[in-house]
This record gives sequence, structure tokens and C-alpha cells, in this order.
Amino acid sequence: MVQARSAFGFTGTRLPGLVRAVPAVVWYGFQSWIGAGALNMVSTTLFGFDNLVFYFITFQLLQIALSVMGFQGIKWLENIGSAFILASLMYMFYAT
Repeated sequence: MVQARSAFGFTGTRLPGLVRAVPAVVWYGFQSWIGAGALNMVSTTLFGFDNLVFYFITFQLLQIALSVMGFQGIKWLENIGSAFILASLMYMFYAT
């Protein structure tokens, strides 16, 4: 958008900004829905808890927190996620 300001001015860059923002919002919702579906499937399989709306909101809050915290948040999530994945694998091997 910065490159378009020199040619179109501040007012002229609003339309390209809108054209770029609308698909970004749609893609954010799509990612949240797919992630919530994956979390819901894992939860249903492991614990019998089935609530897609709960996981949709949880996944959105997690994405917002990662956006706010930046690289430190990603590092923190990787540490927590690796322990969670290891514990989940151990549970699945034990349960079968």
C-alpha cells in the first residue's frame, strides 16, 4: 500500500487496502474454522468432548495472542505444543 500512495495519494489507496483486507479477514475465519475442526476431532476422539464453537473461539483467541506476542509467543507455543504432542502420543499408545 505504501508504493501506491505516491501514485494515488492517501485517498486512492483505500480501495486497494479494502481489496486486500477482505480476503485476509475471510482467510482468518477459514483458518480458525479448520483449526477448530481439527481440535474438535482430537478432543472427540480422546475425551468424547464435542463442541466446535468452543474450539473455534479458543483457536481465534490463540491466533490473536500469537499475533500480539510475536516471535516470543511462537517460541512459547512450540515449547508447550511439543510437550502436549508427546503427552498425547503417550496417551494414545497407552489407550490402544
